[in-house]
Amino acid sequence: MLAGWTDTRFGADYEIVVRPASEVGLYDEELRAIVFGDRLRFRFPVVPPSHFLIIQIQAPDDVVADSELAQATGSRAVEGVREDAGRWYLTVPILEILPD
Repeated sequence: MLAGWTDTRFGADYEIVVRPASEVGLYDEELRAIVFGDRLRFRFPVVPPSHFLIIQIQAPDDVVADSELAQATGSRAVEGVREDAGRWYLTVPILEILPD
């Protein structure tokens, strides 16, 4: 499933890195959310991720420079996953746009 998703979304030139949630700078463990700036966050209220799949692809410099996600993780996409008893599960975030 993951290979099909990455091939259709990113093409053939990608690498997947798995990092513990505690090592991903944008992830706030107390909020259980990936926080972008002051207004946008992806919160994991039900099942928080234990790790993140960081999908790294070659991208033009202007795309990387404009992306807070890319600057923080060196990637173009991040998926939260949870390891439990040797099995891996995708975690589903809720998008929150906070008021000004």
